[in-house]
Amino acid sequence: MANFNLKFSNPDYDPIMAMIVDNLDYIPRLEDDSIHYDFDGHSIIHNATYGISVTGSSEEYFLSKNDDLYYFTGQGEFSHHRIFASYPKLTDNSDQRKIEAKKYVAEILEPLIAIQPKLPIYSSKSTGSFTLIGETTLTQ
Repeated sequence: MANFNLKFSNPDYDPIMAMIVDNLDYIPRLEDDSIHYDFDGHSIIHNATYGISVTGSSEEYFLSKNDDLYYFTGQGEFSHHRIFASYPKLTDNSDQRKIEAKKYVAEILEPLIAIQPKLPIYSSKSTGSFTLIGETTLTQ
């Protein structure tokens, strides 16, 4: 369990991207002419304004912007960058490419994240604790 928590609190991992792509059929989506969704085979989110697409499966995720391809592990960790149609072994996993990848992921996912329903919080004033639906009790 510690490994799971480490992965999901580590800034190098982006589990939100993995969760959104894997559950795209089931979450509220923006009704915006600049964002398109494709559910044939793998779920794809395409933002026409930025020319960014993100797709994948539980093993690996891909983000493309023009001829740049960014690869992520199944947990959403940046793996490497490659230029489309280049030799597959010519990859770049530098910090610069990781920063670019995170920026593009944020550009395509932040509008989707913003419209997701928030979990209701119930307060128990007598005990000073809060309970999130489906979660454990949090103490003040």
